[in-house]
Amino acid sequence: MRAAGAHAHLAGAHAKLGSAASAHQECDKAKKILSASVDDAANTMVRRLRAIAYGDLAEAHATLAAGNSTGYDSAAEDWRSARDMYRHSLALLEDLKKRGILDAEELPELDKFRQKIADCDARLAK
Repeated sequence: MRAAGAHAHLAGAHAKLGSAASAHQECDKAKKILSASVDDAANTMVRRLRAIAYGDLAEAHATLAAGNSTGYDSAAEDWRSARDMYRHSLALLEDLKKRGILDAEELPELDKFRQKIADCDARLAK
């Protein structure tokens, strides 16, 4: 999970710098690790790291979509990816909340991600 998180974080840095190709490559690496790894519901530390990695991936895709100058189709693809990654992260965080594992500082992330999902939906509706 740490490797997936590192790739997701690096994707966000590339996206902020305007290097879309590098950002997408890092997103793909992170997604590959996340999809290949088993989601062990009993291991809450790994689930938290997974949620963070998905959140960082979502941010990278949202940054890419917002700064897209190559056309609507690729921006829409990034908005969809951002929405999907926010949803994955939110589902994991909601599970951790149900178990009483999230602390008070982490609880606002749930509403933040719900709002970001709504923002993605609004961008896609345009």
